[in-house]
Amino acid sequence: MIEKIRIKKDTNLPINIGDVYQIKNQLYVIINILNVATISENGKQRLMAECLGQKYRSENKSSQYTSTNVEVTYGLNEVDEISFVGEFIFDSAAEIWVQVTAILSTILEKEQIKIKYEVTPVIEWGIKDVEKAILRYRKKHMHLL
Repeated sequence: MIEKIRIKKDTNLPINIGDVYQIKNQLYVIINILNVATISENGKQRLMAECLGQKYRSENKSSQYTSTNVEVTYGLNEVDEISFVGEFIFDSAAEIWVQVTAILSTILEKEQIKIKYEVTPVIEWGIKDVEKAILRYRKKHMHLL
């Protein structure tokens, strides 16, 4: 299962694909970095990244899906919600993350914009890759006394 998570780091500390973070007692492996910004907390600059994190030992829902076409209708006051090629969005019907790979067509009809998208499921990492990331995390954070 993939979830959108937010990571904050101090200056000079990287956020990398394959990093593991514990959030609310769950381990997540970063499989995609969606957005990066700087924020100021207590007068100190920090890096903040919105990421897609794969929950450790969770069901792989995306393996059941392939690329597909979807049509979405927007009102004229919703143009800022139109997805762009490359954008990652959550498909609430399938409960998976997908990436917009193409805008296939668009038409303006009666105060509405209809757009046909091609979307592809975000592929979850294989068990071996996740286990390697978890092992690196454990070696880094667990020390013998």
